[in-house]
Amino acid sequence: GASKVIDSVSSSCKRTAMTISVSENTAENGFEVFPNPAQNEVYFKGPLNTGTARLILLNGAGQKIVSKTYEGSLRLDVSGLKRGMYIGVIMQGRKQHICRIVLQ
Repeated sequence: GASKVIDSVSSSCKRTAMTISVSENTAENGFEVFPNPAQNEVYFKGPLNTGTARLILLNGAGQKIVSKTYEGSLRLDVSGLKRGMYIGVIMQGRKQHICRIVLQ
């Protein structure tokens, strides 16, 4: 997948650079997002069948649209969202996965 460098992440009084990966293949690292592209709903599944995961969905401007905590898997109704590209951030334990989600 493509990598993007965020050049100013502030943590306390220290500034650092962080590289994040935006994956085209959502099955990497055991995280699954499907279907993608989507029309009415998107399913999110973490790498572990048990345990809590958190989903944050960002629009193209980086604004948080959805923030949900789930166990195992989540069905998200996206029929009310505008068509376009979104960024999904899925966190489970120490694992984090960032992927593009296209709504048609």
